[in-house]
Amino acid sequence: MVYDNDTSLLLCLVRSALWQTPPDLSAIPAPDAAAWQRVFRMANEQTVAALACRGLDFLPESLLPPEDLILRWVAVADRIERRNRTVNAVLRELSAAFAAEGLFPVVLKGQASAQCYCQPLLRQSGDIDLYFPHDGDARRAETWVRRHGAHIEREADGSMFYTWRGVKVEHHPRLIDLYHPRLQRMLRRAEAQWGFAERSIAGEGFGVKVPAPALEMLMLSSHILKHAMGRGIGLRQLCDVAVACQSIPSASYGEAFHRLCRATHTVRWQRLLHACLTADLHLSPADLPFAGAAASSAPLMRIVLSGGNFGQHGAAPAPGARPWRRKMRTAAAFLRNLGFSLRYAPAEVFWMLAQLCRGQRIIDGPR
Repeated sequence: MVYDNDTSLLLCLVRSALWQTPPDLSAIPAPDAAAWQRVFRMANEQTVAALACRGLDFLPESLLPPEDLILRWVAVADRIERRNRTVNAVLRELSAAFAAEGLFPVVLKGQASAQCYCQPLLRQSGDIDLYFPHDGDARRAETWVRRHGAHIEREADGSMFYTWRGVKVEHHPRLIDLYHPRLQRMLRRAEAQWGFAERSIAGEGFGVKVPAPALEMLMLSSHILKHAMGRGIGLRQLCDVAVACQSIPSASYGEAFHRLCRATHTVRWQRLLHACLTADLHLSPADLPFAGAAASSAPLMRIVLSGGNFGQHGAAPAPGARPWRRKMRTAAAFLRNLGFSLRYAPAEVFWMLAQLCRGQRIIDGPR
């Protein structure tokens, strides 16, 4: 896919931060101050500002942004790093508290994905997403949270969320964002077969439970698919998959993952995602979980670039918009992306539409 100069420059900065390599700027005209302002805005909208800031370190001095913009950019990156430390501290506290109750949640996305980055604190944090795999544990965890005074809100799909020391925490009823009932039964069997792994939180002195590699890769990719079918998805989530591919040897899970993709009818989707990872983020094809990529990344990258992080910077409703207006926007986005959805996830379209009609927020905002 051919990008304008601003987008190309942002991608260069992100790739440099991901792989710790100098950018190739030979095809990009030297940016002026106005261009740098646009790139800075895009980096914030895509929630990769700290990564892009790290990418500046690889530029020759003659190509750096104006000094006042560098100072603003560094300040944003510093806030992201400090927020990560806060979220890690909350994750550590909750992990210890749940463990004392005999509860051992699985950490999904977020802080678990951050550990695959060269510099985990540069990955902009969101919520803490937890999954309790054993029967009854989710209910026991909810009871503990209520007992300690947190106000719980609930989604139509059975997930719940609350705020703990200023950090949003969500408990999910399922590991993977695929909604066809038959697929969920199959995925629970795969979960029982492959289980979970441990991952250390860099510099924090504790570890968390994460899905086994094949399950984690399907979790990350299906999360992108779900939001791409709805309001939109951003560059940060593509980076999450890229660094996971690079840090987890595909020989350890590639065959199992390929079987999962065939069983869930997502092979075509995975090949589109592979095209984005290799063509746009320059992941080595050798690091893909299985061989094969679509001829073009354009169908997904158009969605990524049009709305930014979870589609919040596209045709999103204004803050404070009434719930019915948000739902109308969500329904419009779903219909707008229906051709994409039918091509890359036809088995999911009916079930996602059913959830949308129930008023579920599965495609109505960031997670």
